[in-house]
Amino acid sequence: VTGAIAEAINLLTEETGRVLRKVADVAHEVARITGSVRGQSDLATRAVAREQREVILAARELGAAAQALVAVAERARQADEVAGRAVRTTAAAVETVAGTVDGIVRSRELIRETEKRVKRLGERSQEIGQVVGIIQAIAERTGILALNASMHAAAAGEAGRNFATVADEVKRLSESARDSTARIGRLVHAIQTETHETVLAMNQAITRVVEISRLADEAGGRMRRTQQETEALVANVREIASTSDEQARVSSGLRERAAVIEEASAETARQLTAQNIETRRLVECARLLVAEVSVFRTPPAP
Repeated sequence: VTGAIAEAINLLTEETGRVLRKVADVAHEVARITGSVRGQSDLATRAVAREQREVILAARELGAAAQALVAVAERARQADEVAGRAVRTTAAAVETVAGTVDGIVRSRELIRETEKRVKRLGERSQEIGQVVGIIQAIAERTGILALNASMHAAAAGEAGRNFATVADEVKRLSESARDSTARIGRLVHAIQTETHETVLAMNQAITRVVEISRLADEAGGRMRRTQQETEALVANVREIASTSDEQARVSSGLRERAAVIEEASAETARQLTAQNIETRRLVECARLLVAEVSVFRTPPAP
């Protein structure tokens, strides 16, 4: 009986030793694995922390870029408004120049028509001068005839007295006509001189008006080209404004996505931190298990 008990005890001791050895091996393996997991968890935690910092920096940069794009879009809209006002102002200036050119053309035609009338007035004054010359010649001839009649009346004596009176009256009338025609001649000459000077001045005015009209046409052409260039600039500015708005919307979307990624990264960091804490606890438990198992002295493996 004693032998059987001793044999049973030996078998129990061997089995217990074998189990304890397995437990010790498992405890050491758990300690090794948990240590490795702890190291990897630390690396992952540090990597996630770096990633989180990068995400935060990227989110800040995206936010700054979005604000800059919003500012650019606002400036582009302001530039669009300014360019639009410039186009309207240029169009009004072009219309004003066109109206000025039309007015100059009408003034030129009016001056030419006035010049024609002044020339016709000069021609009429020449005709008047010719008539005055004829009247003056008639007056002189009449004076000579009156003088001859007076001489014949004086030679006739008493019979020619009444005729002498008539001859004297005719002589006075002829002298008066001669004086009047002389004054008219001087007036006609003055009119002709002033008409000639007026025609010269009007010709100079027409030349000046033609030059002004040419300059106004050139100014209108330049302003029309400026208007076309301004309209092209406005189209470009509007395209830039549209593109800036689109970029601002895209940047805003990216910023929102970055915020989501930042939150997810923070959540991952929190989970890894919790996992790291649990891993440390597991390592501590494995260490305690190894310490507890090492208390037992196990026989060497057969």
